[in-house]
Amino acid sequence: MDVPDNMTDSGHSFDSSVYDHSINTNSYMDNRSMNSNKKREDKRSSLYTIKRMINGKSKKINIFNTVNHINAAIVNTTTGFPYTDDDMKPYRMGSTDEDGLFKLRFVTHENNIPGITLFFDSPEQCERHMRMTLSDGIKSKYRSKNTSYTPYIRV
Repeated sequence: MDVPDNMTDSGHSFDSSVYDHSINTNSYMDNRSMNSNKKREDKRSSLYTIKRMINGKSKKINIFNTVNHINAAIVNTTTGFPYTDDDMKPYRMGSTDEDGLFKLRFVTHENNIPGITLFFDSPEQCERHMRMTLSDGIKSKYRSKNTSYTPYIRV
């Protein structure tokens, strides 16, 4: 007796296309890698561009954010490079490394940018890059916090 291709010896039929991997089918591994890529992107710094009017002209300002997760690498807002110590170990969020830098929370939602954390070498670098003026009280508070900061020796 001849058995059709989609029939088994027991007489039950099966559709082989269900078991074949095709380019149109997302497998479990594909979904897992897409989810892990999304998580990885959430943990990376992003580049945002804001526009400010300076002397009657529209100027674009690029800003790199630091991801707001414990132990994430702290990134310089102007350059996009992570801050590192003498041994090239990156400064980390949630550590005392933050005390040696000027931190700004950007929550204006300009250009639909979500609330992000920005780090600068000093308040003056922030003023130059962001084209803004900070109050003397903010600068003096930073100075007192920064003078008490002493980098610890990492093991």
